[in-house]
Amino acid sequence: MSLKTQIISDVADVFLQVDHFAETCQRFVGGDAGDIRTIIGIPGDDMTATDDVRGRGYTHSRTFDFAETSTLTEADAIRIGSVRYEVVHVSDPMQGMKTAKLARTQQEVKGGRVFRTGDL
Repeated sequence: MSLKTQIISDVADVFLQVDHFAETCQRFVGGDAGDIRTIIGIPGDDMTATDDVRGRGYTHSRTFDFAETSTLTEADAIRIGSVRYEVVHVSDPMQGMKTAKLARTQQEVKGGRVFRTGDL
């Protein structure tokens, strides 16, 4: 057994155990809510919201680490908990893992209602 094979096996056996680090999340294949599968991975923290500077809202970004043997593409979306994120980028495999950059948009609201939907 090569070192690379051993590392990939250790990643799956240790880090991607739902009882320890990982979570089971929903994967929307091609962003389609009608084609849902599960994927196991390690969600990163939801980063601070960034104003889109166009008056439409805020963009939240997050990372999601998963096994290189799992399938996740830039056309997919993921639901972590109750929040849906779009996959922006999937990295090349490194030590048996891939990292997906995720993003979601939160519209600007006032009094519970969206008040800006276009450019300023």
